Amino acid sequence: MRPLEIAGYDEVHRLECGGAPTFLAIHTRFTGRAFGGIRIRDYPSERAALGDALALSQAMSRKAALAEIPGGGAKTVMMRPPPERRREALEELAAIIESLGGSYCCGGDYGFTVEDEATVRARTRHIATGDLSDATAAGVELAMLAAEIPTSVAIQGLGRVGETLAIEVERGGRKVEAETTVRDLHAITPSSFLELGGAVVHDLSYQIARQFEVPLRGVYVASTGYIFASLGIDRGAVIQAVGGRPTPDLASLEAIFTELPHGTRTSLRYFDVEAPLRERVAVITVDRCFFPMTRRTRDDDSGIWLASPAPPPPPPPPVTPLSTTLPLVDDPRAQALAASLVTVEATVPHKIDGVHASNFRGSGLIVDHERGLVITDRSTVPAALADVRLTFAGAVEVDARIAFLHPFHNYAILAYDPAELGDTPLRAATLGDAPPRPGEPVWVVGLRRDQKVFAQRNEVATVSALDLPLPRPPRYRASNLDKIALNHSVRSSLGGVLTDDEGAVHALWATFAYQNQKDHKTVELGLSVRLWRGVVDALRRGEAPTAWDPGIELRYLPLASARNHGLGEAWAHRLEAADPRRRQVLIVERVAGGDDRWRSGDILLELDGAIVNDLDALDAALRPTMRARVLRDREVVEIEVGATPVSGRGTERVLHWAGALIQEVPRSVRVQRGLAESGVYVSLYWYGSPASRSRLRAARL
Repeated sequence: MRPLEIAGYDEVHRLECGGAPTFLAIHTRFTGRAFGGIRIRDYPSERAALGDALALSQAMSRKAALAEIPGGGAKTVMMRPPPERRREALEELAAIIESLGGSYCCGGDYGFTVEDEATVRARTRHIATGDLSDATAAGVELAMLAAEIPTSVAIQGLGRVGETLAIEVERGGRKVEAETTVRDLHAITPSSFLELGGAVVHDLSYQIARQFEVPLRGVYVASTGYIFASLGIDRGAVIQAVGGRPTPDLASLEAIFTELPHGTRTSLRYFDVEAPLRERVAVITVDRCFFPMTRRTRDDDSGIWLASPAPPPPPPPPVTPLSTTLPLVDDPRAQALAASLVTVEATVPHKIDGVHASNFRGSGLIVDHERGLVITDRSTVPAALADVRLTFAGAVEVDARIAFLHPFHNYAILAYDPAELGDTPLRAATLGDAPPRPGEPVWVVGLRRDQKVFAQRNEVATVSALDLPLPRPPRYRASNLDKIALNHSVRSSLGGVLTDDEGAVHALWATFAYQNQKDHKTVELGLSVRLWRGVVDALRRGEAPTAWDPGIELRYLPLASARNHGLGEAWAHRLEAADPRRRQVLIVERVAGGDDRWRSGDILLELDGAIVNDLDALDAALRPTMRARVLRDREVVEIEVGATPVSGRGTERVLHWAGALIQEVPRSVRVQRGLAESGVYVSLYWYGSPASRSRLRAARL
């Protein structure tokens, strides 16, 4: 909580609640207390949110004075947090309000829901609740009578639906007579909605149209879902046309989408109810795979919204190959790899495996154009359940499927159909044999965020073990590998490769995702070709590759520190002789739950009689059954261990039940938290669902 010094206000604080900038403004504490609601909405900037908080808190002081309420005015303004962090943000805010000891009493305001009230009430006693509508209506009526010149009125309850009503208004200083038709309120209040691509849409209601003064036509987005959220289309958008065809009501929109095959890309014209004069156009991708299209209609007799599933979508049309040329680049090294670098975009329909977001973007490298194979990092493709698109030469997009996901080495192999790219002059990159060493010069060749190819001369700074913080909740995290760090930073990059002077690729310049406290961050590092070439070669041969998982996470320990753990002279000399360059051993940092063969703190000396003191050697030595010598509790012991074969297909089964997303226990939970592979895992739940009401929370077994 950071105080802001603003003249004329008792207190103003900037808060960070669940990552959402929040401002708590107390204009004055008359008699020691201040009252004001919590407003949650989108703001263009923090300055705008602060200005709203200041103005509203001052207005609350005036209201309290006029109503002779013994107290001052206050207001809390929160910039709308992401849906998955809304509860967290409100819990943190409520704790702060409680810490003020009752000097500030909050309540509901714009954007503050019944669920929000329950969340805040669970953490603080200082919240005013109850239905205030009767008192508000009485106050509005008194104000209208006092003003005598209302600027707008709504007349309800007259009856005579469908008949003409004569009205007389004053416009521009003169009286004007007009006629209007009395409408049936039920007819212009939605009684059905359409589930589409995970979104919920319905006819624009009379209440919304009246509130925002927009025409009563179009389709209102009540929940953005998968199909709209990835494009930045927010709740409150009004769809006017799809593919150039008008959508004045829900029936017309449903008819259009019924005709569109899965995967169709079409245009969408819409406006936001808060900015009706600004029309926008987006290109959406029709989803009929992950989310069925269903019309639901309210049945007033049973109180149930009856479902009417849409018919199956028509089959997609044959793919038409598209050809393009390669962009011209001044640097010859960049030009040589322009035929091998692609942009990768992945969207996640369901956040399985602890995935924290829905949209990801990075670079990829063509490793076999005849078979259509591209390698990218797991920061770009974090889970098996994803829609992936590749952009070639910045001009042609094609769909791709996930062929392989490594469980901990931060790479994914994607497959595309080369026939869809026509005569585009693409080719696989030339791969080197060995990773670069510290001090060696390299070229970083990659893609900028605008998809332009660049080349930058650099130098290897270090090659050392990767050690990323543990995420919360557990999610994919790269481990058990040596990272390649460079001397000079590479800015505005989507990623790329590290090459030698001849253009051979020795490492992927990859993005590594990690979590620092509550912040999700990334860092770019080199990923040696040794780590992924074997899997690439297997896929080239048409084989199903296998990754071996030791079920442990390791880090390097200096030989001197190993001596402090009880390493004897004889073993120290053997390790020195086996690797004269590096005086190090591997120590077990974490063990997967249910594996009692390894123990945290074991220092690995040998596997099947061979010295293993680096992560590359460990990876090459993994087998289903192995004899290991480890230093444990200052004694050298021999244990039988083994590695588990992993298909690289990732999570293959997901169940959506009662508003919870349920799956098998992911590797991240077993290794990062030491939990055994038993039961099932709740990876996500929806607010307001039976799972939410029953406290079947996410990140639980």
